[in-house]
Amino acid sequence: MIKLQAPFFGIRGSVLPPGVQRSFVCGRERTVRALKDGVKDHGNKIIAITQRQIEENHPSSFKDFFEYGTLCEIESYAEYPDQSAKVIIVGIELVKIADLQMSEVNSIATYIKIRNNITAADAENFRCEPKADFEVDAMLIALYQQDEKTGVDAAQLVRLNMEVKKLQESLEVACMGHNGK
Repeated sequence: MIKLQAPFFGIRGSVLPPGVQRSFVCGRERTVRALKDGVKDHGNKIIAITQRQIEENHPSSFKDFFEYGTLCEIESYAEYPDQSAKVIIVGIELVKIADLQMSEVNSIATYIKIRNNITAADAENFRCEPKADFEVDAMLIALYQQDEKTGVDAAQLVRLNMEVKKLQESLEVACMGHNGK
């Protein structure tokens, strides 16, 4: 597998799936630097990775983030006089984070593309075509990741299963028109 690098920033309390556009006002110095680096040196690309602890203002190690993120296109970037920045980004594809390098100067993620590993059979289980299953991919990856890393107790598994069922139902409704049904 080929390992690639791009700047990253941590997001709190949410996930940015591929295909979704979102705006952020960023005030953390490291995040603003990563955005500048993404615009200047990485072809408007940055990786959004969800932080494990929402209240952590200065995450400092790999374990402070989830192991999967989203490679994003920076569509708009503007700096404010108070050194904060507003950015509009759109998720492009899911990636597995192999390593994070954080310093006062930069935040670089080494990542592996995983999107091509999601098969048509995975999508068929949700009665949808592969191009429409980004949110399902994110849920499946979250389930696998939690099971691998921390173990999932019965209550957690039931809650996660309910979330997947809700997502599946909404995707089935959305895909009915897409599949011509």
